[in-house]
Amino acid sequence: MGSESTGTITWLEPEYKYHGSYTGSLKNGKIPHGKGDFSQQNGRKHLVGEWVDGIKQGPFIRMYGNGFHWKGNYVNNLREGVWQYVYAGANPIINKYNYSQGHRIGRSNVTHKDGLKMGSLSPIM
Repeated sequence: MGSESTGTITWLEPEYKYHGSYTGSLKNGKIPHGKGDFSQQNGRKHLVGEWVDGIKQGPFIRMYGNGFHWKGNYVNNLREGVWQYVYAGANPIINKYNYSQGHRIGRSNVTHKDGLKMGSLSPIM
């Protein structure tokens, strides 16, 4: 067992392969362990949730500076189950995606605002 503390460290987030800073609970002062916020690109993107020994576990939200965000669940650092991509603005839209062991499964012919074709579209209520 290691000691637990709270602080900010430089961190390489393996899924997104970005360097940034992690602020939150730490194990041995150097490993994300507990609730925290990984910030990248000068704070314009945030990944908020809970890590266990540096591995993402449970519900997470990935927020962008423009208000768009992802919400979903991680199991052993891999996306699992339904993930939602939420477009912010006057007429918000949610695109839903299914993941299994980190891989997107299923397909759709929904067109995103960014031109991609995948997911299922539903307005936010």
